[in-house]
Amino acid sequence: MQRMSCGKYGVLKNGKVVATVVAQDGFADGFRTLVRVGDAPCNGDVPKQGIVSKAMSWLKAEASLLVQGETSPEVQASRRTACMSCPKRVASDDDEVGYCGACGCGRNNRARLATSKIRMPAAKCPLGKWGEQ
Repeated sequence: MQRMSCGKYGVLKNGKVVATVVAQDGFADGFRTLVRVGDAPCNGDVPKQGIVSKAMSWLKAEASLLVQGETSPEVQASRRTACMSCPKRVASDDDEVGYCGACGCGRNNRARLATSKIRMPAAKCPLGKWGEQ
């Protein structure tokens, strides 16, 4: 297992930092909405593959939405029900379902459950409550 360094990254919206996240250095590469704003400690040894597999899973889910279109209303309802009863769900004033607190995606528009994740055919619940349909 390779030890990774971590940093504090600012999430940019209209050129201003609106939130910060701690992530492995290199995570922000290619993301125009993230900028490194400081140092942050890593929690022990972080395997490099973890961030790569997480990014690949996100890309696969996004691509499935473009290629296949949204999941059926039945699948969306089933996923919504699972998310609403999950203790890791982060409530939000933005929509009725909120955000997943288990996936590590944070609180950006693409991380919203109701408007994004439950609609993506290849998206998977990180806790195994629902998966590709």
